[in-house]
Amino acid sequence: MTAERNREIVRNIYRDAARGDLGFVNSRLSPEFAVIEADGLPYGGTYTGPQGLVEVFGRIRETWEGFLSSQPHSWPTAILRP
Repeated sequence: MTAERNREIVRNIYRDAARGDLGFVNSRLSPEFAVIEADGLPYGGTYTGPQGLVEVFGRIRETWEGFLSSQPHSWPTAILRP
């Protein structure tokens, strides 16, 4: 698999999780997948599985609403640049 294909998969996971669409996310993430956010953050904690990814994105969106809504597609892409 090419690096570009890997980036495309990750972009699609971020996009769909941010929308709350678990179809593609479920097909790509293990139920044991975990996101661990620092306890000092308003959304700190451990989020497990595809639903956990959707949950943490929702909490991040609530916290950073002004920032994310002004540039809804730039934040996942920015972290995926080679």
